Amino acid sequence: MAYVSTIDFGQNYITVDISGLSQAQNKYGGFRVRINNGPWQSISVQSGYTGYDSGNYTFYNLSAGTTYYIEGQAYTNAWYDVDAKWVTTSSPPKTATPTNFKMTATKSTEIYFEWSSVSGATKYEVAIYSPFSMSREVATSYLSWGNLSPSTTYYGYVRAYSSSGGWSDWSSWTYVTTPQGKPVDFVWDSSKTSGFNFNISAAEWQKLQQKINEFRLYKELIAYNFSVPSKGNIFYATHYNEVRNAIFGMNPTTTIPMYRNSKEIIYASEINRLRDSLNSIT
Repeated sequence: MAYVSTIDFGQNYITVDISGLSQAQNKYGGFRVRINNGPWQSISVQSGYTGYDSGNYTFYNLSAGTTYYIEGQAYTNAWYDVDAKWVTTSSPPKTATPTNFKMTATKSTEIYFEWSSVSGATKYEVAIYSPFSMSREVATSYLSWGNLSPSTTYYGYVRAYSSSGGWSDWSSWTYVTTPQGKPVDFVWDSSKTSGFNFNISAAEWQKLQQKINEFRLYKELIAYNFSVPSKGNIFYATHYNEVRNAIFGMNPTTTIPMYRNSKEIIYASEINRLRDSLNSIT
């Protein structure tokens, strides 16, 4: 009778010991082992003092985290009695989870992701949710993700992959809200042409004021408290200067027109520059 026991095992090998009475001391005796019904492997035998013999054998090039069926036999004039044992190789250590995961909204449609790199990792997967799940794989520990939606909260996670440890657990989640996108350009209801008389209705001026506050929200500024002109009443220089100041406070790239005092003429070119300077804000 042979007895199989495990001496050692790792991710890619198993060493077994086989012992029992055999006739190893002469040409008719010995032990043999096999794995998963494969070919038998002979074992060199060491004679014991108690009449028992023993030997060991190592199976190499196995798969990590896999269970194998190992059988052993002793020879006493014939091969008798199989002793069998299930042995599972070691699983490789799981890939470490990325840490220090951060999300920054760099534009109204773009988020920048960064995290601490993981030793041995060959790629990372970043996933976001809002309200649908999307993911991207990268080889670096950072990612710029564009074509997202303005004024939207995105939740994010990251995990790492290595050939030895597979995918890591997902990192702790974080979130960021993209800012509002730039408003559409303002357009006058009717053209204002230099050298010709023109009219601005109270409703048209109020549309300009509303558009300015849309831009101020986009720039994360508080809304401007305008004096609202009404139909049939006087249009004051104050109305003009308030609009001018509200636009100027957002740093337009197109030059803002000058202040105007009471009873001064406001030209079509200045009215159009109000529009152009507002639309130039980025």
